[in-house]
Amino acid sequence: MRNLHWIAENDPVLAEDQELDQNKISSMINLGFIIKIIKLALVIANISYFFGFFWYIYCDIVREIIFAYAEGDITH
Repeated sequence: MRNLHWIAENDPVLAEDQELDQNKISSMINLGFIIKIIKLALVIANISYFFGFFWYIYCDIVREIIFAYAEGDITH
């Protein structure tokens, strides 16, 4: 805010330059979108990791049950 007041007081031509202001605003908006995309990618990666981890545990348990049934340790 101080920078804007300084520019408005000391450089009237730069103070009226709307294109410069728009470029900074669009850069901030783009940066916000990039940060949201990175956060979304991290959430998706974490969810995928944990689903994969639980799927591995499930398959390991099922495999142990099948092998125990095949060896005759478990009956009907």
